[in-house]
Amino acid sequence: MKTLLVTTPIRDAADNFPPIGVLALMKAVRDQGISEAVFYHIDGNRPSYQEVLDRIQQEKPEILGISAVVSTAYDYMKRLSLDIKRLLPETLIVLGGNMAACGELALRRTGVDLCVLGEGETVLCNIIERAQSTTRPVGYGDIPGLLFLGEDGQPVNTGYEKPLPAHQLYPIDWEELAQVSDMRRYVCDETSSPHGFSKFQHDPRFQAPHRRGKKLVTMVGSKGCVARCTFCHRWQKGIRYIPPELLMQRLEALIERYDVGFVVWNDENFGTDKRWLKAFCQGIRKYDLLWTVSGMRTNCIDPASIQLMKEAGCTTIVYGMESGSDAVLQMMEKKITVAQNRQAMAWTLEADLDTTVQLVIGMPGESPETVAETSAFVQYCQSLRPEHDPSRISITYAQALPGTPLYEFARQKGLIEPGFDGEEKYLLEISDADAADVTRTINFTDYPDLELHAWRRRIQIAANYHFVKKFGMAQYKKAVKQKTLLSAHPLLFHYLEFMLIPMGWAIATRKRGLKYGAWLMWDYLRFKITGRVGRGALLEGQPRSLRKILRHELGDLPSDHEAMIPLRRGR
Repeated sequence: MKTLLVTTPIRDAADNFPPIGVLALMKAVRDQGISEAVFYHIDGNRPSYQEVLDRIQQEKPEILGISAVVSTAYDYMKRLSLDIKRLLPETLIVLGGNMAACGELALRRTGVDLCVLGEGETVLCNIIERAQSTTRPVGYGDIPGLLFLGEDGQPVNTGYEKPLPAHQLYPIDWEELAQVSDMRRYVCDETSSPHGFSKFQHDPRFQAPHRRGKKLVTMVGSKGCVARCTFCHRWQKGIRYIPPELLMQRLEALIERYDVGFVVWNDENFGTDKRWLKAFCQGIRKYDLLWTVSGMRTNCIDPASIQLMKEAGCTTIVYGMESGSDAVLQMMEKKITVAQNRQAMAWTLEADLDTTVQLVIGMPGESPETVAETSAFVQYCQSLRPEHDPSRISITYAQALPGTPLYEFARQKGLIEPGFDGEEKYLLEISDADAADVTRTINFTDYPDLELHAWRRRIQIAANYHFVKKFGMAQYKKAVKQKTLLSAHPLLFHYLEFMLIPMGWAIATRKRGLKYGAWLMWDYLRFKITGRVGRGALLEGQPRSLRKILRHELGDLPSDHEAMIPLRRGR
């Protein structure tokens, strides 16, 4: 049964993160003895759209699996699936990844026949086996982990497949990737990934002669998270840590094959299990690597753990702090506090490890007061040490994605227009959108869009100015690594902060056109005159868990089919 698995392009250019989801699927079908499976890495190779169509037509797959790990790929997925259904009408088109959370819409508006719910390794193997006897979606009703349209045209949800045990997670074959893509993208040197190596260059150990020429790879040591943030779309319940001894075997193979000396651990939730973390550090220490952590929780760290990680080769720990306001953290259901965020930042910098403040702003309940709290938090963090770059802050806007309470809140409040037309319009609007692009995000606050636009810059300007006041301009210039307009002139922008609203208006108008600019100004002036915005009061009462608001106050929309309720609520 000829099966072709493809990735969808994410944003303008591919990054260094390997397509571990599809590689895990390929390993699963290989282990089942399914030889007629091919991986076409569209995201990594970036062929033209016509080249994609030509390649798929050439392959003539009986099953086309589309891996869409983010909902911002809706536009590409729809176009591709409809074109393939037109060119190869007998091909069974299967959608996997987080985009399947909008499964009913995909089944009704695109060329997709089946949506895979959750982990796909076992489900895909079952699909391939069943396709030998039928390609009619209704013939898959006894296979767990699927959504399809039944004989009556209504969605059928077969539940979730049993999750894999931890030792079976991501047993990817790097040779499989080497056959379909340029490995220099995923096994990098300083030339091919200067940004990746910048995470290590601050550490004196980076300069050791024996590290010259060593390669960098990105790996994961776990799947899932202990929390369920209300803006995060994900399929898994809980977290599974891959056994450290298995990770070391995989790492050793990469060291031997590619001369790896640097590793980025790109987990959602690294090292919450202290026993796992201790065993991991003991295992990796013997390889004398330098490594970074891209996702850790501030309530699961302490000075002893940080020291243990540093001694094992860690140079950077990035935490999902998200906000400096306890009220907003409660709305997000982060299950952490601002005090824990502050302490983790201090401990990490005191240990001479690098870190970055990561924020998500614009959640329901966000206000000038909560932004001021976050700004004070950032000022504290960015001025803990004179060597720490105060301008390096990651600030994105809350982006509503299917399968999250934030998305359902937007539907309940009419911020996403009702029905399939409204949902599709929204998903098309955010296709390929960066979460840092405020002009392509929903305003969940009770303040005008131009205020929302200005908050991100206010936080950055305040952090830069506070650093200058504490350490002086000379030290500021030494600490700032990348010059932007804001970072190059910290004092000027502090005194010109009153110009942020007209500046934001000019930038947004240039980007989206005069019609959009006129609406922004009307929205802002109406608020200044009346104290209200056209959206009305989105959040009544004090900020609290968005999930609880939906469950206990808003409920499910009556128009939603029962088969979609579990997907809309998320896991």
